Amino acid sequence: MVKCSICGKQAIYVDKVTGKGFCKNHFISRVEKTVEETLLQALGQSSLEKSTICVAVSGGKDSTSLLYILKKLSDRYEFKVQALSIDEGIEGYRDLKIPFIEKVSRKLGVNLHVRSFREEFGLSLDQMFEILSEKGLEIKPCTVCGVFRRYLLNRIAYSLGADYLATGHNLDDEAQVLLLNIIRGSIVNIAREGGVSSPRIHERFIPRIKPLYRLTERETALYAYLNNLLPPFAECPYVVFASREVVRRWLNSLEEENPGTKIRLIGVKETLQKAISRKIGDRALRLKTCKICGEPSAGEVCKFCQLREYLGI
Repeated sequence: MVKCSICGKQAIYVDKVTGKGFCKNHFISRVEKTVEETLLQALGQSSLEKSTICVAVSGGKDSTSLLYILKKLSDRYEFKVQALSIDEGIEGYRDLKIPFIEKVSRKLGVNLHVRSFREEFGLSLDQMFEILSEKGLEIKPCTVCGVFRRYLLNRIAYSLGADYLATGHNLDDEAQVLLLNIIRGSIVNIAREGGVSSPRIHERFIPRIKPLYRLTERETALYAYLNNLLPPFAECPYVVFASREVVRRWLNSLEEENPGTKIRLIGVKETLQKAISRKIGDRALRLKTCKICGEPSAGEVCKFCQLREYLGI
C-alpha cells in the first residue's frame, strides 16, 4: 500500500514520474497550489488583483474544475470570476452539459453567460453539419465548431470588459497541440499560443491564460471526482472527425510506456517558443483586423468569416 509522501496516510494518487503518493487532502491541495502558482507565474499578483477573469466552461471536468478553483482563489487575490459557455447546438450532448454548468455556476455564485450558435449565427452545429455533408465534408465539423466557438468566446469576453479569458487546457492538451502544430508546420502558432498566457496581440483580443497547464488529464479528472464536479457523461458525436484523437491515443500509450513524456514535450515547447519568438520578432505574432467583421485575425479575412461564407450563413 502506497503512503502519502506528506502525511503517511493511504495514498489515493501516485505520480508515476516522481513516485510520490498523495492522500485525498494533500492531492486536492497539491492541485489547487499548482493552479495558484501557474496563475501567479502567468500574470503576477499585481496584475491578478482587481482583474476580471472570464472562464470558458464547456461542462467538462477540466473547465468545471478550473471554475471551481478560480472561484476559491478569487477572494484571496481580489479578482472577479465570470463564466462563459457556448451552446453549439449538438443534440444529446450540449443539451445535457448546459444544465450542469448552470447548476455549478449557481452553487458557486458565479454569473454565467450562455450564447448559442443558433442565436448568433442562425444555425446550430447539427444544421451546419448537414451543409458540410452536402459539400462532401471537405471541412470537418470540428473545424467549424472550434473556430466559431473561439470567435464567440473572445467577442463575449471583450464585451464584458474581461482582462483575461481562462481556458481549461491541461498538460495533455498542450502536448497534443504541440505535436499537431509540428505536423501541420504551424511554426507561428507554436510561439503565439504561449505556455501559460497569450499577450495582448490585438486590441480586441482578450489574453488567454491556462491555469491547468501543469496538470495532467488524470489529475484534473480525479480532482473533479473528489469534489463532486464530474459532469454527466456524454460524448460529442463529432469526435470521430477529430484528427486530434489519433494524436491523443498515441501520446497516451507513449506516456504509459515512458512516464514523463508529456512533461518533456512541454519543456521542448517552451524552448521552441523562445527560439521562434527571437527569430521572427514580436511584431510577427500580432494579429491583424478582419476587413469583414473587424475582429482579430491572422490574415486579411478571419477564419470565422471564411467559414461563414462557405456555409452560406
